[in-house]
Amino acid sequence: MASIEQKVQCVLAFHETKSPINVQRTFRRCYGRNPPDTKSIKRWYEKFKERSVTDLPRSGRPSVSEATVELVRQSFQRSPTKSTRQVSSERQIPQTSFLRILHKRLKLHAYKVQIVQDLQPNDCPRRAEFAQRF
Repeated sequence: MASIEQKVQCVLAFHETKSPINVQRTFRRCYGRNPPDTKSIKRWYEKFKERSVTDLPRSGRPSVSEATVELVRQSFQRSPTKSTRQVSSERQIPQTSFLRILHKRLKLHAYKVQIVQDLQPNDCPRRAEFAQRF
């Protein structure tokens, strides 16, 4: 993905030469990486004639605010044993948003107790022997 500066350089070079191939050669010489394809260069040029090479803001679901993330962090610091469902209903935050904040933003995951077999006294030499074979 080209930066805005690189897009502007491509648009200016295309305006001068009207040749996307020359623009690609110049791009490779200047930036030392693969240039954008001819369709992208022409699309940037047309977009620049209308308004700018920057993209318009995209529609869609709003991102979670930092205030909400901080609210989730504080609520779990105060009462770490409460269930996520209970805290999300108290804080009026949707359950899915609440879990997404916990996992992706705060990097908190459920603690799961796992039952494993006890190590016996004769297990250590057997494990060492097994490791030495491979």
